[in-house]
Amino acid sequence: MSAETLSVCTPSNMEQALRTARFPGGLAASGGETSFSYGLYTRDYLVAIEDIMATHPHLARQAFHTIPQHQGTRFNPLTEEQPDRLPHQVVQERLGDLAVPTNVMRNYEAWANRWGVPFTGGFVIYNSTDGPLRYLRALDKYCTMYGRSVLGDQFLHQPTSQLRTVEEAALRTLDWTTGIMQASDLGLPEVKTHNPRQTSWSSVMRDGIDAYTHPIGPYGIAPNRDMPIAYVEILGLAFDALKAGVRLFPDHHDAGLWNELAANLPDKLMRYFWIDQQQYIAPAIDRDQQGRPRQLEKIGSSALELMSTTILRALPDHPDVIRALAVQAFGAGLLTPIGVRMSSLEHIQNEGGYAGYQDSQTSWAVVSGEIAQGLRRQRLGPLGRNIGKRLVYGIEQARRFPEYTYVDPDNHPTHHPRPATSDHGSAKRIAAAELPVAPQTWTVTRAMVEVRALDTESPPPPKNSWEGALCAQMLDQAQQISPLPEPPTSGPVIIDLAAGRAARQRRLQALFDKGFSLD
Repeated sequence: MSAETLSVCTPSNMEQALRTARFPGGLAASGGETSFSYGLYTRDYLVAIEDIMATHPHLARQAFHTIPQHQGTRFNPLTEEQPDRLPHQVVQERLGDLAVPTNVMRNYEAWANRWGVPFTGGFVIYNSTDGPLRYLRALDKYCTMYGRSVLGDQFLHQPTSQLRTVEEAALRTLDWTTGIMQASDLGLPEVKTHNPRQTSWSSVMRDGIDAYTHPIGPYGIAPNRDMPIAYVEILGLAFDALKAGVRLFPDHHDAGLWNELAANLPDKLMRYFWIDQQQYIAPAIDRDQQGRPRQLEKIGSSALELMSTTILRALPDHPDVIRALAVQAFGAGLLTPIGVRMSSLEHIQNEGGYAGYQDSQTSWAVVSGEIAQGLRRQRLGPLGRNIGKRLVYGIEQARRFPEYTYVDPDNHPTHHPRPATSDHGSAKRIAAAELPVAPQTWTVTRAMVEVRALDTESPPPPKNSWEGALCAQMLDQAQQISPLPEPPTSGPVIIDLAAGRAARQRRLQALFDKGFSLD
């Protein structure tokens, strides 16, 4: 596959999809009038601008003074606001001279009511930990590429009606980051959700109510949400964010503290997250009722995202750790024709017959893109190219830019998901409760990155290096999972929404032992 053979992931198509996600004052998580349109999502915004910073510098610069306009000032358990915490989601009825469509606002109002968050022509919620860390990393990257003048950009801080600068917003974000780490008895960037009605509760990208479970029993066991939880990708992002703070403000009186907190994280990663039995890294650490840390012993994609950060190269045994990650990424449990599964198929027995949108039967282009970029950053270019080509292949087959794609256990992707009806007879079915949104902004920007990489890939590592040997081994292993799977003999894979919603409800009841419902 080369850029010349593409029909969907062309520059004009991708630019048009990105334009549909723009609105006065920001870049939404999706285009058109979909579930995530017109709303500012800090995490999604920053992922996207890191992808396109080299080609869209003005769009990237806008983010740094747009996102902190609602930086937190107080503690509010309903919205998860904390002093100096950046918002996760901002919904407004009017954006400049643009009135958000009524149907879109009704959808947002329904979510606000479900969460118990006041809705007065919009809302602001703060349930994100990775967003603030990504802000610091992206700002550092921008300053490296284009200079430090962005730090002087001014904006109106809405809660206080004060004029603030990007530099002040960044320093406040660093204060919030050090605060949550110093509050942890483990020295980890741990977070706790205070609103029991919040369904996107984890503070990270895998924010589904059932995205994190201990893989025990037919439904899994829910983590202890009454105490803080540490997520593995946050360690990598915190390491990058703190180092970014030192580079941005080397003369600041807290620069030594930022350096010290960052320096401790690689050791804590291996001490608390490394699973000896599985030779892998746990996705999260929760606490038992006595407050003792315990691992969620799942094989999943979140540990692979560490490769896109700089934390692994700070480990003395980083070749062994990266090798362990690559073995799983290219194993039958995670690798699919279109990228990497969110969790390994070996855990499907703990999902209660339900295909959660962040479980073993889903592949997200944004995650596969993160892994592809991470493999290249770890000097494993041929492996990154392999994952990136699968990602682009999936989008080409879907003929759109989906939020995610369901992939059944036999590696058949649902490129054109359709709800099941009686007319579909014996067609293969996936019991899922949602259909993916398209076009999703970070799917578009990840496609932009991988299409550029198709024709600009760097030479492979030397064959006599550990990186070269690992690339040869994993590429041979990857051949067992073709990017062109045979179609199922019974026809296309169909999404059974009714069965999925029933299965989801059974799982939520089992996880939380009460009548928890998302419907």
